[in-house]
Amino acid sequence: MEINTKTKAGLISIVRVLHRLWISGPASRATLARELELDKSTLTKVCGRLVDAGIIHRMYEGRVSSKGGRRPSLLEINPKKGSVAGIEIQPDRVTICYTDLRGRLLAENAWDMQPEERSIQTILARTSEGFRPAVEGVPVIGAGIGIPGIIDTADGTILRSTPLHIDSLYPLAQEMEKLFKLPVVCDNDANCCAWGGLFGIPELAEKSSFTALLGDQRSTGLSTGFSFVLGNEEVYHGRAYSAGEFRSVYCPEGGDRQFSVQARIPCSLSGHQAPADTLEELCRNTAFLVNILNLEAVVVAGTLVKDQASFTRKLQQEIRRNWIYPPAPECAVYCAPGGKQAVAFGAAALFLRKLCQVPSLSRTGSGYDGSLLRRVFGTVL
Repeated sequence: MEINTKTKAGLISIVRVLHRLWISGPASRATLARELELDKSTLTKVCGRLVDAGIIHRMYEGRVSSKGGRRPSLLEINPKKGSVAGIEIQPDRVTICYTDLRGRLLAENAWDMQPEERSIQTILARTSEGFRPAVEGVPVIGAGIGIPGIIDTADGTILRSTPLHIDSLYPLAQEMEKLFKLPVVCDNDANCCAWGGLFGIPELAEKSSFTALLGDQRSTGLSTGFSFVLGNEEVYHGRAYSAGEFRSVYCPEGGDRQFSVQARIPCSLSGHQAPADTLEELCRNTAFLVNILNLEAVVVAGTLVKDQASFTRKLQQEIRRNWIYPPAPECAVYCAPGGKQAVAFGAAALFLRKLCQVPSLSRTGSGYDGSLLRRVFGTVL
């Protein structure tokens, strides 16, 4: 029986194999059949379809078993089938990184936006001009975008973005698809750091829940956003996609600053470490969330990476201070993968994850129907 990828049910087996190879790396057909609980005939058809389409390929031979016999060939995602652009858009800067289909960095580019260029329309036009349709001879098949603000990830609409002065619905993904002529997915910039952590930090596979914390020192002070992964390897967006929007519990009522101490501390130059008082207040807020939600790790990104040692020490102090039942839990602190390009790298990881997201028979809509995979590879599947 042929696999019918035009139906959701037929597409599920295809995507399950891709998802397994993307998350855990190369595997033999026998391993795939066992882990995915697929019968050998179905798996043979699925793998044959993917190999013929060039999406996966055979790699080096595995080891012969203790019982002897033929050495099994391993299957892996074909990194040359396409590349992905990850884009971070900030009011004053645009960063683009390109990865292959296994998430390995191929190239990067960044430029500053002048004050007179900071309308969303101008930023997107400049982004389109700096976009490369192919990297190292490999065509770009899509893009992920990380942007500050509240983002409806289902259709890539900006609901609100104070840094970009957007206070009404803006169809970001739709506009960028017109410019790129490619599929585009979008999410909040801090959420992209969580997506990058899920993909690029192997230790997080053993953690049930964690938070990603993006902090950048700007002329107005430390700008901070949280993102949460709560036990299901998916970023928690909240009912109105505003989960993670941060304001310190110590802030006085009114105003738009995030920290109570921010107004009385001389602003550091962009890229410098956060003031000690601000960092301490951030750690107190973070420790409260770690203890309340029983989080096992924190992933830091942005200029907070420079403060990792101080942040880790202060965070553990605040966790102990705020914990009732001794001993206080240890909370690992990691740096988001991608370095200075953590948001852009995470946006690329978001696209790859959605590309290989297994469709759900019980849910409809973007991300649950395999529509992104069909858009990218529909002509060959």
